[in-house]
Amino acid sequence: MYINAWTRVIPKAAYDHCNDILILEMGSNGGWENDYDELIKQYQNIIDNSYYADYIIVGDTDNPGESADIYQDIYDNNGNYAGLHATLWEQALYDAFGEHFLNTRLYLMENALSDCGLTPTENDIIDIQTGNLPEQLRADFTHFNSYGYYSKAKAIYLKGIELGYWN
Repeated sequence: MYINAWTRVIPKAAYDHCNDILILEMGSNGGWENDYDELIKQYQNIIDNSYYADYIIVGDTDNPGESADIYQDIYDNNGNYAGLHATLWEQALYDAFGEHFLNTRLYLMENALSDCGLTPTENDIIDIQTGNLPEQLRADFTHFNSYGYYSKAKAIYLKGIELGYWN
C-alpha cells in the first residue's frame, strides 16, 4: 500500500493513550539553536499532534552558564547572579505555556535537598545563591544522581496535582 508523504498517519497507540498526560522535556536537545520561538514551536507541535489535552513542560536543569543555550548566563540583565530567578529560557517557556510549565531548576534549588533529607553543604549554599543546582544532586554537570532524579520526579508529581491531573 502506498501512502503519500504528506498524509497524516495516526497510529492505534495514539488513540489508546489519548487520555494520558503528556510530559515533555527537550532541554537543550531538539535543534532549536538558541531560538526560543523555535523551541516553543517544537513543543506546541508535539502537543497539537499528540491528542493529549493534559500536559506538563519540564524545564531544563542545566546550570546557568553551563547550558547549551548561549543566552542562559550566570548573570541576569542587571549583572546579578541568576539565583532563584527565572532565566530567559525559563521565562520564555512560562510565557508560552503558563501553569503547564514546571521550572524544574528553581524547584530543585528550593526543595531537592529537603525532599531527599540532605543537609546543605557550604558548596550547595553557594550553588543555590548563584543559580546552580546543589552538587549533592548531580552525577556530572548535566545529569542527576538518584537524589536529583527523585526530587525531579516529585516536582513533576506535584505539578500534576496542582493542575488537577491526579490526586
